[in-house]
Amino acid sequence: MTSELNHQQDSQQLKQHIKVHKYPLIKVDKIYKYLFQQIQTLPDYITFTDLENNQIIEVDENTHILVLHTPGHARDHCAFYLKEEGVMFTADCILGHGSVAFEDLTEYIRSLHKIKASEPSRLFPGHGEVVNNAMEKIGQYLSLRMAKENQILDLMLRDINVTWTPIEIVEAINLEANKEYSEQLMAVVVRTVGLHLIKLHYDGKVEMVDAENFKQEARIDPYDADNVFRIVNQKWRYIGDEMTSSKL
Repeated sequence: MTSELNHQQDSQQLKQHIKVHKYPLIKVDKIYKYLFQQIQTLPDYITFTDLENNQIIEVDENTHILVLHTPGHARDHCAFYLKEEGVMFTADCILGHGSVAFEDLTEYIRSLHKIKASEPSRLFPGHGEVVNNAMEKIGQYLSLRMAKENQILDLMLRDINVTWTPIEIVEAINLEANKEYSEQLMAVVVRTVGLHLIKLHYDGKVEMVDAENFKQEARIDPYDADNVFRIVNQKWRYIGDEMTSSKL
């Protein structure tokens, strides 16, 4: 009986100390309303504390963790840099295997550079093996995005008077590479190209043809990554300097 009572007391004490530390979503985010509703159903002993970019969490006098807001995979995504050991906990921004899904490529590239600037020695990803060659791995991720971007730009630069939809870009690249995708994988690749075009727009290199009319008719921003599937049938054109390089 005593053991059972102690167990109940220990469980009750644990319930009183559950704290969730999370980077806050802004209210305009589509997922905010859903998460807010879910949070309301949680027990009172679970509380939320907002994280801040560049916040330093002092575990003890010898252990300090730097919070880095690293959106791209998700708007509220964070990585954590253990300063004393020079290691970065990258969660879903950089993985130990496979490839990363991202919702906003422009933000994702910035986040990779933010992690790179810390010059970590090792990466502890949310999935896969520990990465011991941290800087090399980060370079690989940036190079992969650069390669895809260069494919898109090379195609558009062959004749800057030709306009392209994201679907047409994928089909043209696949034809040259003699590739075929399943319908499901094709949707993923087209979405990725769409996100690259949005990033290239912010780099000053491409724009959607007749974007203003599209905004008025569709009532959405074509350059918002949340709307990427709405722009895959829209024509895009190259507008940048042919001699300038991509901003990765």
